[in-house]
Amino acid sequence: MPRRSGSRRLDGVRSQVGAAEGHVIDELLAGRLGRREFLRRATVLGMSIPLAGGVLAACAGEVPGESPGPAAGPQQAGGTLRNAVNAPTAAIDPTTVADNGGLVTMCQVGEYLSYTDSSPELRPVLAERWAPDDTGRVWTFDIRQGVRFHNGAPLTVADVVATFERLADPANGSNALSVFSGVLSAGATRAQGDTQVVFELDKPTVNFPYLVSSQNYNSMILPASYDPAQFTVDMMGTGPFRFESYTPGVGAAFVANPDYWDPTRPPFLERIELKYYSDMQPQILALQGGEVDVVSGISFSSGRGLLADPNFTALYVPSSYTRHLSMRTDQAPFDDARVRRALALALDRPAALRALLDDKGELGNDSPFAPSQATTDTTVPQRALDLAQARQLLADAGYADGFDATIAAPRTVDIPDLAVTIQNAARDIGMRIELNIMAPNDYYGDATFGASPWLDSQLSLVDYGHRSVPDVVANAALRSDGVWNAAHYRSPQYDALFDEYSSQLDVTRQKEAVGAMQRLLLEDTPIIVPYFLNWLGATANGVQGVNLNPTGQLDLSRASIA
Repeated sequence: MPRRSGSRRLDGVRSQVGAAEGHVIDELLAGRLGRREFLRRATVLGMSIPLAGGVLAACAGEVPGESPGPAAGPQQAGGTLRNAVNAPTAAIDPTTVADNGGLVTMCQVGEYLSYTDSSPELRPVLAERWAPDDTGRVWTFDIRQGVRFHNGAPLTVADVVATFERLADPANGSNALSVFSGVLSAGATRAQGDTQVVFELDKPTVNFPYLVSSQNYNSMILPASYDPAQFTVDMMGTGPFRFESYTPGVGAAFVANPDYWDPTRPPFLERIELKYYSDMQPQILALQGGEVDVVSGISFSSGRGLLADPNFTALYVPSSYTRHLSMRTDQAPFDDARVRRALALALDRPAALRALLDDKGELGNDSPFAPSQATTDTTVPQRALDLAQARQLLADAGYADGFDATIAAPRTVDIPDLAVTIQNAARDIGMRIELNIMAPNDYYGDATFGASPWLDSQLSLVDYGHRSVPDVVANAALRSDGVWNAAHYRSPQYDALFDEYSSQLDVTRQKEAVGAMQRLLLEDTPIIVPYFLNWLGATANGVQGVNLNPTGQLDLSRASIA
């Protein structure tokens, strides 16, 4: 195949990268990778963002450089930014934190090896670069030097090793085990000299850098001797803001870190205030009343008027943020795949997306693979409304007269409205579904099998946060041993396909495995995924630089107030 224009400029680049990165460049040149997927794979393999951008520019016959982007006024330094935040539902412990309020609070002071938001690239933070061995099972990270924690202690490789050893040890009850299970075990992280950390994985995992980035929000780097249980006392971290105060149920405050390690990115703000609220509606009223400047994680149903108000700036971020309806595949009547497919075929997805989200999202196709994720096979046919086929499937399964069932769901964002939508759709094919809508704390329970309505109910609705890559949800929610497998789905074929996908360094074969998983899930239908949502927020006019992260984090490091 002839080489693309500009490819001769890549000869020098090849001398700077390893075999895996060179293979990704070859895939780009051959036309098998688009720009978005190339950037994701290049940064996963440790290629710097400027170098990856230079490769793209060379392939296009362009001079490498940044695009000017949209025009914006100069940002002013100083001031206090007030943010409305969900009240943390439990003590903020970086090892176990799982709620949005705790996460937003924690990320104001803490940092990760790398950071990612809605874009496919990983931005190096406390790690400068990383690379796998030829198998994808051993990863080496170069840890940034010259970084200090807020107490003045230097960041060392021992701190990084201790962080991940704590998270990978089941004895600590880490929420990160949902990510590390079957990938990173206790005892598998070690220092190599004074500047490198080596991870020896349970199996080859091509997207491992994402699993130790900000997308695994428990992986904030802490001092080796630090007790995470004391976090609300001093909130230790390395970030651009330092702890000032914390009052449970009321809020927290942070001040600019004058000794921040990156002199090119000092914060504009002097101070940040987080104000805790028990629900979204009071947060919206607080923004409209001038009590706060920023609200994030807005549900469309509650924020419809605010998002259309010219007195505020609406923020929309495409994401893989979604909802799953899990159906117990081990209990009648949902142990019959025909019954599960019938319910999926009864749902009018475009109508639900329009009514519940005003089309601010994308259709789901009953798998965790979002259209925005680079490895998703978009040629897989979209499941559509078909009441006649749904009724026939129920009759074939012996349920021509329908049956009774119950959906358990948390009382949060659009989920109760979605539950009603599914209830009405089921009625059209003779299913009689009751709703059990409960407080989120009651719904999630202990988040373990046998002690959680989410994981134990006949039918359960849950929201899953955004991930740039699908590994975490595809693993935890659907593998036979998945810790979030509310459908109790057991498929050796799916497990093998997931292992093929997650270990595969060849891009084409990785996409083939994802496509096979998508088709298998349409056949088996352990879950219904109606849509993927945009992540929504709003600011007072004059606020700039707020970075909404669809994982639920709120990056204010470059925010300012006019």
